[in-house]
Amino acid sequence: MMSGDIDSRVTEVMDSTSISPGANDNASGVAGAIEAARVLSKYQFAGTIIYAALSGEEQGLYGGAALAQYAKDQHWQVQAVLNNDMIANIEGINGVIDNYLYGVASVSANGNTSPVVFPGAAGAY
Repeated sequence: MMSGDIDSRVTEVMDSTSISPGANDNASGVAGAIEAARVLSKYQFAGTIIYAALSGEEQGLYGGAALAQYAKDQHWQVQAVLNNDMIANIEGINGVIDNYLYGVASVSANGNTSPVVFPGAAGAY
């Protein structure tokens, strides 16, 4: 499964004055999933690849939770989920601008996260 979220809002839904960086967070993630679907549509795989644009992620991961529940209810055998989050962003949360590193975070079933940083594409983690 590959996804990106389509939110362009801050966490507080009634906040109409704060900056919402929709192009970086996260239209780029949805664009990445759509581009992957376009490229990979030319190939055949042993399993099905699901591409999803999720909503409500900035407000509480609502789209991801709904899709996970649907997959569980339908007895999907999900092997992996690749969520594209802010893939066009080159400014880290610490303010450092770096277009050489990219990060991958792996989350286990028990919720533990292990981030890894790789040289290469945009988006310092």
